[in-house]
Amino acid sequence: MTDAHVRGGLITAAPALPVEWLSKRREPTAKAVLLVAAFGAFLAFLDSTIVNVAFPDIQRSFPDSSISSLSWVLNAYNIVFAAFLVAAGRLADLLGRRRMFVTGVVLFTVASVACAATSTVGQLIGFRVVQGLGAALLVPASLALVVQGFSPARRAHGIALWGAAAARWCRRPAGGLPSWSICRPVSSRS
Repeated sequence: MTDAHVRGGLITAAPALPVEWLSKRREPTAKAVLLVAAFGAFLAFLDSTIVNVAFPDIQRSFPDSSISSLSWVLNAYNIVFAAFLVAAGRLADLLGRRRMFVTGVVLFTVASVACAATSTVGQLIGFRVVQGLGAALLVPASLALVVQGFSPARRAHGIALWGAAAARWCRRPAGGLPSWSICRPVSSRS
């Protein structure tokens, strides 16, 4: 029986849970915040470099496009990311760090899927702009979440780990995956 207990042959009502317990939001641990935030930063920083590795495949996917137009696939992301980084940090302060982090991750992920499915260079550049905007939203929010998630005594340690994790992942993209084939665009011409 789920709603009642048997006590001495009598059926009694189950003890009621306090209403406060149901409405209380469980806060994540500092380690969990660091792991998620560092992974978000990793995505943004990785994406600024992974297209350099994938550039020959992108050229083969769009053989009729000039190098100057294809260079915008690289530049669009970095320009938008850099241009909106500070403003996105302020937006996270005003609208909420967690909300901006999640919004940035969703925007970044949707744009990444769209980049993989695109059929023209113009579309690819446009989706890279959206990726850059998503990255600009998630990076400052991820650092702010780390600052918020660690006690003042451990805050410097948390920030150092966040920065070290991002730097480590950028030095060895994707943790040394065996193949860069994951960054090849999906195309009907392949």
